[in-house]
Amino acid sequence: LVQLDAVVSTFYGGSQEQIAKADAALAAVREHWWSAGPWRLLEALAGAQVATPTVLWSCALVEQWLRRRWRRLPESERAACRMSVVQLIIAAAQSRASGTGKRASASEDKLIASKLEHLLASLLRADWPAGWPSFLPDLLQAPQLDDSARLRISLLLAEEAIASRGGGREGEAADGGDRGLSCRWSSQHASIRALLEANGGQQAAQLLSLCHRAIAGGMPGGDAALAAESVQLGLAIVARFSPCIPLPVLLAPALLDLLPRLLERFRCSVLKLLAELSRVESAAQHSSSQPLALLHAAMRDVFGRVLVRLPPQFARA
Repeated sequence: LVQLDAVVSTFYGGSQEQIAKADAALAAVREHWWSAGPWRLLEALAGAQVATPTVLWSCALVEQWLRRRWRRLPESERAACRMSVVQLIIAAAQSRASGTGKRASASEDKLIASKLEHLLASLLRADWPAGWPSFLPDLLQAPQLDDSARLRISLLLAEEAIASRGGGREGEAADGGDRGLSCRWSSQHASIRALLEANGGQQAAQLLSLCHRAIAGGMPGGDAALAAESVQLGLAIVARFSPCIPLPVLLAPALLDLLPRLLERFRCSVLKLLAELSRVESAAQHSSSQPLALLHAAMRDVFGRVLVRLPPQFARA
C-alpha cells in the first residue's frame, strides 16, 4: 500500500518520464485487482494512512469495474462488494460525526465520503430493489448511523432508484418513444411500491418516521442552523418516494399538519412536495377519501398563506 501510494503520488505530480513509468506500474495494479476485485483494494486503502489521491484512484478503479463486470459476477461476490461499500460509508459517516477522520482536512474526508456514496449509487442503480431488498431496513436500523447520515443515503437511494421523470402513479399516458420509458418507470415504481407495502407497509412507515423526525426538527423553537439541512432532506425524500408509498402512510396527519407551518422558512421545498403529493389524486378510486381530504386541507392552508402575500391582481386571478 505504501508503494502504491508513492506511485499514485508520482503519477499526479512527477515529471513526464516519471508519470509514464507510474502509469505502467498502475496498469499492472489495475490488471491484478481487476480479477481479484478492486473493492478489496479500496477497503484496504480506506483504512490505511495513505494520501487522499490514492483512495480516490481506487474509487475510480472500482467504478470502472462495476460498469464493466458487475452483471457477470456471482451473487456471492456482488453481496461481498455491497457490504464492503456500505461498511466504508458507515465508517466515513462515523468519522465525520466524531471529527476523527484519517485525512489531513475535513474537506478531504468529505470528498472521499462523497466518492463512496457515488459508488453506492452505482450499486443501488444496478441492484435495488429486486437484488438488494434488505438495503432500506438495514439502513434505517443501523445503530452506527445518525439520522443525518440516514437521510443523505435515503435521498441518494430515491434519486438513483426512482426516475425523476415518469413519476406518479400508474395509469399516466405516454406517447411515441416515451411509452417504453414510461413502462420501465412504471415497472420500477411497482417493484419499489411492492417492497414498501410488504409486511403492512413496515418499510414505508419506517422511512416516513425518519422524514417526520427531520421535518419536525424545523419547527419554530429548534436550532435553525442544524435543522435546516435535515428538513430539506426530509421533504425531498418524501417527494421522491411519493409515487411508491401507500397512500394512508404517505398522507398521514402527522406529516401534513407540519407543512403549512414550515412554509415561511422552506417555501420552495414545501411547494415542491405538495406538487408531488397532488399527483396521488389519480389513485383516489383505489383508496379511502380520508387521506385525500387531509391533503386538500393542507393544500388549502398552504395556498391561503401564499395568497395573502401576492398583489391583489394576482390573488384574484
